[in-house]
Amino acid sequence: MSRDKFSRRDFLRTSTALWGVALGGRIVSADTPDPYTPFAMGVQSYCFRKFSFEEALQKAQELDLKYIEAFPGHFKSGSSPEEIETMKAKLKSMGITLDAYGVCGFSKDHERNKRLFDFAKSMGIPNLSANPTADAFDSLEKLVEEYKINIAIHNHGPKSRYSTDEDIQKVVEGRSNRIGLCIDTGHFMRSDVNPVDVVRKFAPRVHGVHLKDTKNKKDCIVGTGDLDLVGFLQALKDTGFKGSFSLEYESDPKNPIPAMRECLANIRAGIQNLR
Repeated sequence: MSRDKFSRRDFLRTSTALWGVALGGRIVSADTPDPYTPFAMGVQSYCFRKFSFEEALQKAQELDLKYIEAFPGHFKSGSSPEEIETMKAKLKSMGITLDAYGVCGFSKDHERNKRLFDFAKSMGIPNLSANPTADAFDSLEKLVEEYKINIAIHNHGPKSRYSTDEDIQKVVEGRSNRIGLCIDTGHFMRSDVNPVDVVRKFAPRVHGVHLKDTKNKKDCIVGTGDLDLVGFLQALKDTGFKGSFSLEYESDPKNPIPAMRECLANIRAGIQNLR
């Protein structure tokens, strides 16, 4: 079987055989190797936007995921020191790491930008998914080096500020490698950009991934659409990707878990086919 294109039939056969998708879950013991290695598989909390952040964390646990990217609607960057300490304790007690935050807006307002970095530092967040204005980068250049926190520019699809890889290339060229991107695979495909090519083009600037799939440019379960999932995962592995890696399934917001289980099963099956 070619590793360049893992067929939909192969996905369904492999994921069902290896992971028991039909049973709606998997059994994991303390001694079971992490099936997402070499990636730190997590979830964007936007998947659970119809729920509170505490409920989102519980659903991440239900999916046996130990990493989460919080979107600002769930956890405000302007939270009080007491709220921050409470959230840190909650995350620790649940065994979940907040490995990214966003998508955040940034502008030339250095002091406002700095407050977002202060928040990230207080929470131990290494990556900020971002939608910066064109005049924000002199400020961000200083902040990423001062705080050692990465900016990951998030592409938002056709007609957005960052629709294509060329849009991002223009603003990161000549800047610190800490100013890079969060690859939203679904939005890139909607802009007729191959996410596999983006990984190889921008390494080592790839600081985050929002993993989606599309069929005819519409959301679908990861592994059943037009994304070359194995090719994408292989590119991440080959380039030594160590950033935040978040499943972001946006459909079925009131009950996303069943579809997300299928997404994750297909991701695990894809990882099994990496070189």
